[in-house]
Amino acid sequence: MRPSKHHLADWRVSLLVLASLLVTGLQEVQAQVAASDWTQVAASSSWTGRHSFGSAVYGDKMWIMGGRTSAGQTKDVWWTTNGSVWTRATASANWNARLYLEALSFGGKLWVMGGGQWGSTGYTNDVWWMTNGSAWTRATASAGWSKRSQFGCVEHDGKMWVLGGDDATSYLNDVWYSANGTNWTQATASAPWSKRSGLVGMAFDSKIWVVGGETASGRTNDVWWSTNGVSWFLATNKAPWQGSASMGCPHMQNLWVLVGGPSASSPSNQVWYSSDGVNWSLAEGESPWSGRDNGAVLSYHGLMWLVGGSAGGSSSSAFLNDVWSASSLLIAMEISAIDIAWYSKVGVPYQPQWTPSMVAPTWTNLGGVVMGTGAKMYVTDVIRGLPPRYYRVVANP
Repeated sequence: MRPSKHHLADWRVSLLVLASLLVTGLQEVQAQVAASDWTQVAASSSWTGRHSFGSAVYGDKMWIMGGRTSAGQTKDVWWTTNGSVWTRATASANWNARLYLEALSFGGKLWVMGGGQWGSTGYTNDVWWMTNGSAWTRATASAGWSKRSQFGCVEHDGKMWVLGGDDATSYLNDVWYSANGTNWTQATASAPWSKRSGLVGMAFDSKIWVVGGETASGRTNDVWWSTNGVSWFLATNKAPWQGSASMGCPHMQNLWVLVGGPSASSPSNQVWYSSDGVNWSLAEGESPWSGRDNGAVLSYHGLMWLVGGSAGGSSSSAFLNDVWSASSLLIAMEISAIDIAWYSKVGVPYQPQWTPSMVAPTWTNLGGVVMGTGAKMYVTDVIRGLPPRYYRVVANP
């Protein structure tokens, strides 16, 4: 058993609601994200607290499946459309109970693959799919890649990709892809990034990304990318956070990672983001949710969601089932006029707001609610001669 290893549920990274602001039409300035701008959607969900489970967005729903609870491995499947009310699709899926599995939405199906048992046993390389959550079909009992857990899994270039992981005896850095889940092709037997498990795999900016993970030397914070799975390029050898990224997803024009900390026994609640994988920024302030590892981070309906995870340790309270969403980001500029710009999602309402102070802030609407069009949207505020203002854009106000 390697208790310090961690799993990253479903990823592919980007911003919150807003990516940048334009200053009087002359200069584009990167926005600052407020780590404190999270809302607890559910303090205790109807599913049992767990970590190292599969998660994905599929069929306009958020899904979680399997993982480890205080009672052991599970194979139940749940979905939600709002983060607070969860529906159990099945209490017992066809596939074996497992943790460290990967889930992925691909080709109009929800896929589950790999994973194993607690204590580095029972690892698998089977691949399953479903369309309704309860009836699962096995695509293959033994994929071309070796049995493994804690690997990365992304959709890129019309294919599913498997990245690295752990086969119970050693770390891995091979890369595989498939267009149908049954037939798998090895892109490379040994990528230039060190062998690792618990990496954050993401598809972003037409690239495959590998962020952090755990190697034979401990947790790492390097970042790599590739367009074809064969040729890999180092974005940064040392991102600015301590320890390794633990969870992440692409969201609104940025890569997002939630850092698990230097070890699984002391998880953190830091949130970092980057638009290029090279330059990373720490979200301002302290996140209100407890430090955790091995949860899920999803981009859904214009929001970023954090679901469950491990608080460290083996007590029942360490298995989390809370749900949080981040709906806006904050910026503060001393300028005469600004265009606040954000990347919108079709059909999602947005409300720009401002406040003169972040000490017990009182938010004032800047104009009315605007409906997302799927394009970049703008609201202008003329503040010449006024004290600095703090801004945010709230989705689903």
